[in-house]
Amino acid sequence: MSWALRDLIAVDRREVVRFLEEHSNELPELVKREVTSKLSTGLKNPLKGRR
Repeated sequence: MSWALRDLIAVDRREVVRFLEEHSNELPELVKREVTSKLSTGLKNPLKGRR
């Protein structure tokens, strides 16, 4: 799920944000963390990107 949402950010960022808000209670924490990170930093895992 997270890879699909991260990929869709380039197509429709607002829709991904809306989807996260609407389905927040149903999505696993890992999916929310990875997608939110990609939205805010452009990276799935910003700590790995800083090496």
